[in-house]
Amino acid sequence: PGQMGLASTRQLLKAGASEWDLTQLALRGQRVVRRVYRSGTGELTSNQMLVAGSLWAGPHAVMTGAHALAAHGLVDADDLEVRPRFLVPAQHRARRNALGMTSERTRSMPRSLLRAGVPVATPERALVDTAHRRELTASQLKLLTMTVLQRRRTTLVRLEAEIAALGDANTGPLQDGMLGFRKGAWSPPEETLVAAVAADDRFPPMLANPLLDDLEGRLVGRPDGYFPDAGVVVQVHSRAFHTGKSDDGRDRWATTLVRDADYQTYGLVVVPVAPETLNNDLPSFLSTLLLILEAHRGQGAGRVLVQVRPA
Repeated sequence: PGQMGLASTRQLLKAGASEWDLTQLALRGQRVVRRVYRSGTGELTSNQMLVAGSLWAGPHAVMTGAHALAAHGLVDADDLEVRPRFLVPAQHRARRNALGMTSERTRSMPRSLLRAGVPVATPERALVDTAHRRELTASQLKLLTMTVLQRRRTTLVRLEAEIAALGDANTGPLQDGMLGFRKGAWSPPEETLVAAVAADDRFPPMLANPLLDDLEGRLVGRPDGYFPDAGVVVQVHSRAFHTGKSDDGRDRWATTLVRDADYQTYGLVVVPVAPETLNNDLPSFLSTLLLILEAHRGQGAGRVLVQVRPA
């Protein structure tokens, strides 16, 4: 059950199959890789391939690396150029199968979570293992680090503990993402915005990702940047960062756009900006933002007083 029509040699023999039965399955093209069989024929789905890899690697195996991040919904598996990788206890053998999947020995087996029938390393362990093997680019790793922290899929403490336990080789992008998150940014573009405003003495203080309530204690929102005196909200609209579904199943991009309208119902001025603008035309955007702040100086939140509470 839960193995999508796949089973290992050990499972089949335990269930009463004979060596002759396994030979017949192989002759009918129902052996996927060594020691893993399927109930039918035809092309396997990508998820079935991962289940097959997990069964091949053994009952103690845990998938890690970039494919583990994909299993957590953090990257698109179709964009990955690396093969799935499984970790096994140190007393097991390191192997490679005909599909290019590998099993690697480790003295530090990760805690695992079951994702679509496959035991998968936690997001923090998968991130560190991905960085060690350089399975993604530095910019992707930095973005993913800030994403998992922002979505509360892990914590700074847990991520720091994994790096300390496994070594910090090639984890510079992860540590850059952690540093940006500590400063209040939830993505690299937000980090660019926060740093630029803080370094320009023409600007009043900007709060990064504050929680905004109305006078009755209802949550108004959590904007990327907020200028309390002018009642101006800055929203960095990045499809890369707001893609996919949230934990409650809602589209992240659509939710982001709806929240812009929510701010305006409270009299807040919303200034949207794309990451490309921050990267390629930052001085021009800062000049425009400064003019908007000047035009709304002292107006606060308009009709409703918005209060800031600590995160």
